[in-house]
Amino acid sequence: EQMENAKQLMSRARSMFQGQNELILIRLSEVRMLLKQGEVDAALNSLHGIPSTSSYYMRSRLLIADIYLKHKRNKKMYIDCFQQLIKSNPNDIHCQLLLGDAYMNIQRTTDGIYAYEQALMMSDYDEKLALKFGRALIA
Repeated sequence: EQMENAKQLMSRARSMFQGQNELILIRLSEVRMLLKQGEVDAALNSLHGIPSTSSYYMRSRLLIADIYLKHKRNKKMYIDCFQQLIKSNPNDIHCQLLLGDAYMNIQRTTDGIYAYEQALMMSDYDEKLALKFGRALIA
């Protein structure tokens, strides 16, 4: 019954808000509901519809990556999400760090080190980044 009430509330919210960002926020909430119901594929389909021009694009990609890792147990698609972020934002150090973190999460240390190294080369020398790189090297 709670889930049904939540669905009705989402439907009302969708009709009340017409702005793109508000609708995407509602979609992200719906995705969380779908995941709680075990509807993983429906959640992924909904997230894939969020345009790269949206301010919530990165958040949606991180959620997709999380779904691929935790629900689908698909490490290749998990990493692909981060590689797509880098492709969309080639000069973004944060995206490069996210890729490094993703590799480290799935125990692909060599790839993680390479991603951190790329981020380090993109920066003017960030102490925190250098520390992360050093920790990866001794992992």
